Amino acid sequence: PKLELSCDNCTALSDQNVRDLVSTFSKSLQFLDLDFSFCGQLTDQTLKALGNGLLTPLTLRRVAFSFIFCEQLGDDGLIDLVGALAQIATLREVYLNFYGCKAITSFGTRALLMSLSRQLTRLELDFSFNGNISEEVLRELEISPLKELQHLRLNLHYCTAALNEKGLKALANALPESLCHLHLDLRFGDQLTDTSIMILTAGIPAGLQFLSLDLSGNKGLSDDAFLAIAEAIPAKLETLELCFGRCSQLTDRSLSSIARNLPSSITSLTLKLTACEQVTTVGIRALAGKLPGAAIEKVSIWLDHCTCADEAHEIIQEALQGCTTKVKVHGKSEVMPA
Repeated sequence: PKLELSCDNCTALSDQNVRDLVSTFSKSLQFLDLDFSFCGQLTDQTLKALGNGLLTPLTLRRVAFSFIFCEQLGDDGLIDLVGALAQIATLREVYLNFYGCKAITSFGTRALLMSLSRQLTRLELDFSFNGNISEEVLRELEISPLKELQHLRLNLHYCTAALNEKGLKALANALPESLCHLHLDLRFGDQLTDTSIMILTAGIPAGLQFLSLDLSGNKGLSDDAFLAIAEAIPAKLETLELCFGRCSQLTDRSLSSIARNLPSSITSLTLKLTACEQVTTVGIRALAGKLPGAAIEKVSIWLDHCTCADEAHEIIQEALQGCTTKVKVHGKSEVMPA
């Protein structure tokens, strides 16, 4: 049995409404997916009610809660919720979206990571737009018992206090070899350096089949960081998504290295290079030359505000002539104003 409910932007929704919903949970419930995004009246009492309700089902396997910009939620409520999660022996998948919930701090987030079961196979956490999340959260992830994960998605967009060399070292050490799917959103990490990215890439599991890495807006990164990423692409990877928008120091050298390190197993490739003004047709040709040798089915490249967007589509189409690969090149040739 499965319960899915979206109350997205139901601004009148109250804690009592959530308590009433929780009272309907059945003992046979296995999959629970609730979206309370932009429900601004909800408080920690909602998280407490949900925690109590999670103890009703006997064989709950998946919990997915979304609380985007529910700004009254804080550590006390999160601790109540994770206390319940820790008691569910059958739980295998957890998705928690606290995007923009700025009252939640590293204290509550560390409690969450300490409480999660070692039997989890899928974990998706979003704490984007929260300056209270520090590197200590990533250190807690490093020492957590989560060593059986197969799927990890971690969104720390604009969590600048966590995105530094110490934080990424902890994150690299936290990635278990069991992972087959890894998605990291590390956009706009003002403290990220080439060295921190090199440390992170050293921890990328060799057995990944899906890798998505978003470093958009990290203007301090140079080719050294992107070359390290290219060289860490796993040998059996099937889907690769690299988002480097507004990383203004990225050049053709990085793009050529990505092309050179693409494994033959790749079936889907996404590159977002918006406003990477140093990318030219030289890098695009290097990439295009590698594509026919792969089992690739889909290529998507974003080149908005780049100088080579108009030519890129023609170059790639020519390289893949006779192939069934679906190609999309987004953007027109133009340069961002200084």
